[in-house]
Amino acid sequence: MRLLLASLLVQSCTTISERPSGAPSLDALSVRIATNDELSASASIMPSPYEPPDGLFVKSDQGFVVLVIEVTGASGANQVELTGMRTQEKGISFQTRDAFIAWWKNRNIYEGSDHAWERYIRQTYLPPGNFRLSRGDSTYFAVLMGKRPIPKPLSIEARFKVDGQERIFNISMDE
Repeated sequence: MRLLLASLLVQSCTTISERPSGAPSLDALSVRIATNDELSASASIMPSPYEPPDGLFVKSDQGFVVLVIEVTGASGANQVELTGMRTQEKGISFQTRDAFIAWWKNRNIYEGSDHAWERYIRQTYLPPGNFRLSRGDSTYFAVLMGKRPIPKPLSIEARFKVDGQERIFNISMDE
């Protein structure tokens, strides 16, 4: 699905706790809705797995809302974990990396021995569980999926733990 222009409202609420001297610090964490250009650019070697598999005559019955999670770690020792993702709409669910790969495998879109698309998803999708960041900038995708058309306006809440501190993001997508 080509995402319509989305107006975003991103608010970050952070639970602040004192950090021991010398402990790793996270410079930035942001969550936003991916643009059409970002989704197309992600498809340098194949149709983008972050866009529903629409054919010339048949459209996918599922729509995607693709989130971009951007993090900058100063020390390279930060622990990050997505602890929750939800919307107020029924029928729209967050897909873990493995669930998203399984959905594509069940579609039989990318058959044969070339599984470059699966490797690409494993490299670019938000890792499951608690994971350690590399030093510098990292960008990950995450997908919410639901029946087309996905109702708008849509509000999404994403909860993260960063080195034990909770960070909450509220993202709104309008028409």
